[in-house]
Amino acid sequence: MLSQHLRKDTIYLNTGHSNLTKDCLRAFRANPDVRVAVLLHDAIPVDFPEYSRPEIPDHFGKMLEASRDHANLIICNSEDTKQCLARHLGTDITYVTAHLGLADLPEKEPVFLELDTDTPRFVCVGTIEPRKNHQLLLDVWSMLPETNRPNLHIIGQRGWVTDAFFHQLDTHPLRNNAIFEHNNLTDGQMRTLLEGAHGLLFPSLAEGFGYPPLEAARLGVLPICSDLPVLRETINECAVYLDPRDAYSWVETIKKRSADRLADDVLPAVKLPTWQAHFETVSAALIGGRAGDLG
Repeated sequence: MLSQHLRKDTIYLNTGHSNLTKDCLRAFRANPDVRVAVLLHDAIPVDFPEYSRPEIPDHFGKMLEASRDHANLIICNSEDTKQCLARHLGTDITYVTAHLGLADLPEKEPVFLELDTDTPRFVCVGTIEPRKNHQLLLDVWSMLPETNRPNLHIIGQRGWVTDAFFHQLDTHPLRNNAIFEHNNLTDGQMRTLLEGAHGLLFPSLAEGFGYPPLEAARLGVLPICSDLPVLRETINECAVYLDPRDAYSWVETIKKRSADRLADDVLPAVKLPTWQAHFETVSAALIGGRAGDLG
């Protein structure tokens, strides 16, 4: 049925993992005039199954198998993702790395709470789930001295996490005092909280790309990140890198950073990825594949 409707040189692009099955990809590849390209965002479910829901690793493994067996091209959002995928899919597949672009900067919008401009603030952005390592931040804020303790703003929807952690977050003695949780902010409100912050905290344990540090750097806010290869790839020298399991190093860094005058900040320039560059890279790989064999 597909062969009756697909034109010559058709390229099937799967960018969201929906219908990423052997049956679907095999149906497209049955037509010799059709090429299949798949964007894989990371290999986290198979490399770190403990950070996923129980049913996800097996499902993701099947998507990798389908991609390995039937895709002509694997599009990766980072070199680190490419290296991780190559360990599972092999090196006989054609890969292309195309960093994801940043969305247009939203207009600032007022937040519903009055910001305490006299107290330094730090912001953490990301779904609240084990991989994002919010537990470290709760531990750090409990360790910080009460005098001059900064504020922590946690921005993100609640994802899958143990009930014990949510109970700890809900009943933390510093909640709504020095720790604030925001689950439904607009992009403009997030910008308002992020601009003027002493740092973007990103203690993630694994990432395929990692948007928040780049978004912070664009606003001139210092990213304080886990020392992950992908973040060094995208942020380079425009961040402070720390061990995501060493709470003491985060405490000392946050104490020192809280004492800094933001007016004196001159952050290293960061080359921000663009969607234009992303699509040019992907298009070149797809067009090049028409002239030769992609796999």
